[in-house]
Amino acid sequence: MIHFVAGLFFSIGLIPTIARLEQRYNILDISVFYQLIVSFQCILRLATLFACGQKLATGSENLSDSLENYCAQEAHRMSANSIFEFNAMIKSFGAKTPIRPLDLFDLKMSSGLSAFSMLVTYVVIILQFKIGEI
Repeated sequence: MIHFVAGLFFSIGLIPTIARLEQRYNILDISVFYQLIVSFQCILRLATLFACGQKLATGSENLSDSLENYCAQEAHRMSANSIFEFNAMIKSFGAKTPIRPLDLFDLKMSSGLSAFSMLVTYVVIILQFKIGEI
């Protein structure tokens, strides 16, 4: 995420360089394109990471539901100890999202969407300041 923010910050900071009508490319132009490429790579990595987290969370919820259904259907055949163990498994699979980095946020698509919208808002504000300076 830091690469994405840094790449967009430096890319937006160099907008006056891009806005020139010269046809020559210098090292600043090349660094702008490099920073944009790094930013888009970071977006792809984060999108993949959040999609995998969402799949894992959905799979965990489905497993919890399946265990509940099985326990409800087979409760009359199971001992009290087995029912207790199944309830413990159901609680462990249904309690939290499987991936919580540093226990700060859930690694789901909703978290990714909110982070992406925050970054887009940040970029729009930076663009407004930079365009105002030109």
